[in-house]
This record gives sequence, C-alpha cells and structure tokens, in this order.
Amino acid sequence: MFDKFNEGAQRALILGQEAAAREKHDHLGTEHIMFGLLQVPGEINSATFKRQAVNLRKVVEQVEKRMESNAVTEAMADVPFSEKAKKAIELSVDISKGYGEEAIGQEHLLLGMLAVEESDAAMVFKDAGVEDIRKFEDGIRGEIESSKKRKSILAMLNEPASKALVQAREEARQNWNEIIGTEHILLGLLKDQENLAMAALKKLGVDMRLLQKAIKEITPPGIEKPAEGTQPHFDLEAKMAIDNAAGEAREMSHNYIGPEHLLLGILAVKTCAGASALNRTGVSNIKKMRITISREMAQK
Repeated sequence: MFDKFNEGAQRALILGQEAAAREKHDHLGTEHIMFGLLQVPGEINSATFKRQAVNLRKVVEQVEKRMESNAVTEAMADVPFSEKAKKAIELSVDISKGYGEEAIGQEHLLLGMLAVEESDAAMVFKDAGVEDIRKFEDGIRGEIESSKKRKSILAMLNEPASKALVQAREEARQNWNEIIGTEHILLGLLKDQENLAMAALKKLGVDMRLLQKAIKEITPPGIEKPAEGTQPHFDLEAKMAIDNAAGEAREMSHNYIGPEHLLLGILAVKTCAGASALNRTGVSNIKKMRITISREMAQK
C-alpha cells in the first residue's frame, strides 16, 4: 500500500502505525498520521506552517492529547485504519493525481486529512488556534503551486549552479541540519572558487576564509542526527533566494541560472543568514554586486 507514497509520506505513516501500536489503540486514525507528519512534515508543509505562523508546540500538544483520549485495548499486531483515516488516504491519492504527481507526498496527506469533516487531524489544528481551516488549506495549495514553479526554475540551473545546490544539501546534512538555508547555498558556492560568483566576490576584495568563518559562526549544528533517509529541504528564505535568482537571470536576459544569479538572489533576501555572512565581510550593496558581475561576464 505504501508504495504509492513518497519516502517522507511513507515514513510519516510508519511512525503513525508505530504510535498506534505503542499506545495499544484499536485503530490507526488521522491523529496518528498527524503524529507521524509532525516528525516528517516535508518541505511544503513546513513552509506553510511558517508562513501561517502555526504554533507547532500547541499542535503537538493537541495531537498527544487526542491520542491519549483514545480507548486503550489489547496490543494488536496489525492496527487497522479508521474509516476517516481511510477516507483521508483516498482523498490524498486524488489530490496528488490532481496536481499531476506520481507519488503521494506529506502535503497531499495533510490536505486529505483536513478535507475529512471533523477528522482528529483537522480538529487538532482548530484546537491549536488555526481559526480558518479553509484558509490553511489554501496556504498548502499555494505552496504546492510555488513548489511546482520552483521545479521549472531549478531546471534552468547551469552545471556550476546545480553543483552548488547539491553541495548545499550535503553541507546541511553533514551539519545535522534538516533544512537547507541560504548559508548552506553560500557554502555550496564557495566550494567552486572558479565560478562567476566567487570571481565577483574576489574582485570586491572579500577574504574567502573570513567569509567561510562568518558562515560557520551563524550555522549552528543540529541537535541530533536526522533519521536515516531524511533529506534536508530548502527553508523559506532559501526558496526566496532561488526565486530571486531566476528574476536576476531574467533581468540580465539570460536563459539559465548560474552561481552569480544565486549570489544575487541571496543578497536580495536582506535578513537571511547568507546575506548576514556576506554583510560581515563587507558585501551588502546588491547594485554594486550586479555591476561587478556584469563586468566579470564581459571579460569572459
């Protein structure tokens, strides 16, 4: 059954199953699936929670409260899905198909549970202070659309930029970070000292060792190593930087996104960690950086 779901959604369902069995519940309900999702929320759900200022501590408390209120029975080897959980999963299949996705993701699971009237998962958010569930659903759908658009943007990356983002993911993983921030993207750019972004920074007199030190100082390691198979995902500011990079490329009439565009994209997100590290080494004027990059391009 779980082969229809992507890796993150599979993990969430398994964690839900384990929670139901551990608590000796006679069913696997949407509250158990929600318990699993909170541990493996996925990129889109995480972005929605942040944008809509969802109090995750309260959500966790409400999930645990609903799980505790379930009747305790004898332990079961195979806990069956409740009718509402079955309906939520059926709806998640339809939702993923509606978006043209081959696999069901965590965001589809969440939308499916919210669509089931009076499901424990939906009630959890209401009890945690989410007043308008329909608006919350719209937020998830908006993030799905933004994610699809971002996939087309990522397809525009040239080889050096693509390698930088791959390296950014690796930097996050090695640092036990579950999210990829602009600081990780900047570290990824620094791995290739020959790209245009680095050429522009050197032209502006940036000391690369000091820049790397500044990034490390504002990039605390994770508290514990992420579970096996967990893949770091872009945080909200990193997504904004990538979107900005696409805009910079368009402004330059380029049909690709390179490291230089990613650098400008980071600078445009003024309050992000990557921009903060650049500011510490004297780089804050995005107009000056654009001019420097243009001049470096002209010399290639």
